[in-house]
Amino acid sequence: MLLLVIAVPMIIYLYFLQWKTTTMYGDDLYMYKAHAALNTFSEKINLPGSFQKYRPVHGFSMHFLIEIFQKNVNGYYCFNIAIQVINSFLFALILNLFLKSVSLSLIAGLTIGLSRFSFFNITQLYNGGALEGLAITFFLAFLFYIIKAIQFDNDSAHKQSDIIKAILFANLSMYTHERYIVLLPFIVLLILIYPGLKMLSRKQKSILSLIAIASVCLNIFLKKEVYNLPFFVGTGGKTMSLSSSTPVSFFIDGLLSILGLNEGPDYLVGINFHSLKFFNQLLVTVLLIGFSVTFFIYFRKIIKSNFSTQEKQTGVLWIIPFLALLFVLLLVPAVLTIRLEQRWLQASYSIFILCFIIAFCHLPFKNNYSRNSAFFLFIILLLWSDFTYLHKGAGNIYMTNAEKIANRFEEAIDKGVIKPGTKNIYLWEKQKDINTENEIKWTLAEDYFFYFYQQQEKKLIFADSIYKKDNPYSNSFINFNKNTDQIIYMDRAITDITNDYLQDSLKAFSNRIHNLPN
Repeated sequence: MLLLVIAVPMIIYLYFLQWKTTTMYGDDLYMYKAHAALNTFSEKINLPGSFQKYRPVHGFSMHFLIEIFQKNVNGYYCFNIAIQVINSFLFALILNLFLKSVSLSLIAGLTIGLSRFSFFNITQLYNGGALEGLAITFFLAFLFYIIKAIQFDNDSAHKQSDIIKAILFANLSMYTHERYIVLLPFIVLLILIYPGLKMLSRKQKSILSLIAIASVCLNIFLKKEVYNLPFFVGTGGKTMSLSSSTPVSFFIDGLLSILGLNEGPDYLVGINFHSLKFFNQLLVTVLLIGFSVTFFIYFRKIIKSNFSTQEKQTGVLWIIPFLALLFVLLLVPAVLTIRLEQRWLQASYSIFILCFIIAFCHLPFKNNYSRNSAFFLFIILLLWSDFTYLHKGAGNIYMTNAEKIANRFEEAIDKGVIKPGTKNIYLWEKQKDINTENEIKWTLAEDYFFYFYQQQEKKLIFADSIYKKDNPYSNSFINFNKNTDQIIYMDRAITDITNDYLQDSLKAFSNRIHNLPN
């Protein structure tokens, strides 16, 4: 078992190593820039407020990371892996309540530790482990105490203590990422109607419910009255909306993805189920059949009332339905914005796997050998499914493409292609594309990239076929200064084509590029 405990961090570290972020880009650059512009500790930990988010725990952890690691991306990667390892162990702790085997629980915990839904947690320096990863950490701690309270602690004092701890971790989750506010109404619902909490006195239920409700009210008050922030803002600064059918579509896509049938645009999910090879589709289908059969047998057993009267009273029959409710509540904030990213499905995915493990533990097996063999088969299929989606689709995800762009610019800086003294960089495009230009602007954080890596401000200007007189870019280089300006072209690497322009205004270069096959 000790070897397994040691192996888990190594497996997670090596598993994600091929996707390790090596260049600062995008949101990480924007946040580093914003952090550097702030002076006081209070301002720095409230940095997310500048993006209309009230996330003080995230702000504190991000400030802590920047102070320690500065520009060391290796340090951020190790921190993100550490959070992922903690989450894997926490999930194993929850599963062990049902599996009653530390070894089996640690192995099953890898379904969270190696999950494709955690890709963002690893690859993003400030919104990865410090935001999504840490929020999941607190969520799993919440889940552990909730499960203990409703299923295992028998006296009211222990149940009350567990619920108070659950409320504490629900608050920490909420102040790390606002979507976890749904945990607090769920706690109130459990307190009021869950059969396994009937032994709590009316006074205990009232106090616990008031604490949970007060937590929500305090959060709203701080956002609206103290910091003058909207209650809920989705990704990209867009407000939440129920005015279209999009949330329903997102909900279906999210549900299918959690079940193993990846659905959604490739730049968000990597690769869809229907794009997999037949063999991989077959394995995912077998996994889905396994899920279906397991839950069918479990609920059939419930309907036949094969549980004792005591089990009915303590709520054994109700745990999966209530966890299913939590599953849905966690999906709601994720689908009420402009797009559905897989990182927002992590909590619901962990609930689904937990429900599956609970159902699996109630399946009838002839002996432990058959039980363990079936268990390992499910885990292997789960891990293989996740690996397939990530390995085949990671290159399609927008973050991966953005980092490739950033890498090219960093290499150009390291090799001296982009000179320190350059003030204006003209990026010559084979064909003008506003979407590509916006992607590059976001990747480079509106030119801050050059200051971050060269400590020199530069301006990036896009140019397309400038040699043509009827082209709006034809006058782009009227005041071109060969001592302070450069013209570059980006393909698999960045090339300095300034001399091509000085020789013949890029006519020869343009002919070479435009004659290449698309």
